[in-house]
Amino acid sequence: MEEKNKLTFNEYLSGGFLGFGLFMLITSILPSTPRVASTAPVLLYSATAIFSAVLAAYLSTRRLVENHLKNGLMIGVIEFLIDIFVSFPLSLVFPEGMWNPPLPIWGINLLTFSLGGVLGGLLAALI
Repeated sequence: MEEKNKLTFNEYLSGGFLGFGLFMLITSILPSTPRVASTAPVLLYSATAIFSAVLAAYLSTRRLVENHLKNGLMIGVIEFLIDIFVSFPLSLVFPEGMWNPPLPIWGINLLTFSLGGVLGGLLAALI
């Protein structure tokens, strides 16, 4: 496996799409969306976002020599941007349902995808 110091744009994008695809796959299987005021769906949704970002960042940054955390954070942010670019147009088409989450979920998504990206980069640095 070739080791290098930075990722290319295609590697960032592939990491973001990998994490977002895994996140959408798992959340589509979940029984409900975090629209309810209960904290259980939000915690499950957040744990799914963190898990998908950790896996994507780890798989993308494991061959780097340094800067694992910065690159993992970038993958988490790109995963969040892909989530926005996919969910926002669909929320205009389907105003009811899982494509139109409440506004605080966007902030939670940014935090969880970023945290997962940093944790995935840290995992890649430690292993």
